[in-house]
Amino acid sequence: MSTVHRRSKTRIGKCPVRAGLSMIGIMVFAAVLSIAIIGTSAYRYFSSIEIRKSDVSTIAGQVAQLLCESWCGVRGDQNYNPTTDTGLGLTIESSSTGPEHPPGFTLLQSENFKVVSQNRSFYVAMSYCDIDNGLRALNVRTAWSQRDSSGDNRIITDKTLSLTSSVIRWIEFHSGS
Repeated sequence: MSTVHRRSKTRIGKCPVRAGLSMIGIMVFAAVLSIAIIGTSAYRYFSSIEIRKSDVSTIAGQVAQLLCESWCGVRGDQNYNPTTDTGLGLTIESSSTGPEHPPGFTLLQSENFKVVSQNRSFYVAMSYCDIDNGLRALNVRTAWSQRDSSGDNRIITDKTLSLTSSVIRWIEFHSGS
């Protein structure tokens, strides 16, 4: 009987050990889970913004390439009119706004152009520079509109894409006979 009495005395006053989660463990888990969810959603948000920016940049590059190749097709003629001569299926009109042309280049028709492609407006400056007798450099600089915080469209001049190509112009030599 003395052994039973000893066992009961040792058990009195001690809490039994239970397996499970404590309140601190649950709070740490919730904090780690919250940080992971916020980080994942921020990553997705900024990724989608960068994808939209790259899509617009790609379209601007395509517009510049189409206009430059169309202008190269007529050997860089300074009378080239992209509003009527391209046949590219783009909406092109004259514009008083647009990016600056490079120094030393002459602006085509002394005006800029507005090109609408995939419901986006692109502003284009087409310019040329005679490098040598029979060699002309063609430059197409494209800027695109971006919405500012007030919701108005404005031209972002640091969002430009420039494409330069050169063409050999045929010069007729007449012999004095």
